[in-house]
Amino acid sequence: MSTILRRLTNINMAVFLILIVVAVGSSIFSALYSPAGADSEWWSGWLQNFSTEMMGAIVTFALFELLIGGRKAALDEQRRVAELRTRLLRDARSIVNDIAIKAVEEIYAYDWLEGDDGMLKGGNLMIANLQGVNLAGANLQGANLVAANLQHANLMLANLKGADLVDANLQGANLRLADLSGAKLGLAKFTEETVLPDNTKWSPEVDTGRFTDSSHPQFWQPSRAKEKSDNKDGGTVQ
Repeated sequence: MSTILRRLTNINMAVFLILIVVAVGSSIFSALYSPAGADSEWWSGWLQNFSTEMMGAIVTFALFELLIGGRKAALDEQRRVAELRTRLLRDARSIVNDIAIKAVEEIYAYDWLEGDDGMLKGGNLMIANLQGVNLAGANLQGANLVAANLQHANLMLANLKGADLVDANLQGANLRLADLSGAKLGLAKFTEETVLPDNTKWSPEVDTGRFTDSSHPQFWQPSRAKEKSDNKDGGTVQ
């Protein structure tokens, strides 16, 4: 109801007032007109019909304005959201840490971080300064994270399938249960504080290929780890 009232206040008031004045004026004139002959009866009938038509015109105009106003409001909202998403994606790849962090926080607040339609999916975050960012559960599938600073970032449960992490800084990052299948980790930087997807710590002896290469004999990814756990507990592997 409040939406309808708000739209009514935004209609073309000049036209609306003219219609009201003409309709009310013709109605009053018709009501006061005292027929004194055939001509008078004709004019009285004409004025009555005219006032009725004008009332109908007012209703039609108001409904038309509501319909057009509703469509315009919907288009304005779509444009606002599109502009907001564009700005947030631009800010998320900023080399200024505060700007990038704030953008990701806003994306998270709008619930645009996770799911198949996560807005960072396939996004260009090359050289972004995301140090300390919270991207837990984020959909970063196919994202360009080349040379991105993800030092001490929380990437737990993140979808990093096919992501390009070449030369990325993953020192101290939390990758627990992250899906790195198909990801590129060439020249990526780790430290012994980095938590790997299987909840172990990185060391120079670790073969990270077992998290990225599905043909690796010890290939590991969250779904397979869960299957093994279920099977061990006597569950049936689906």
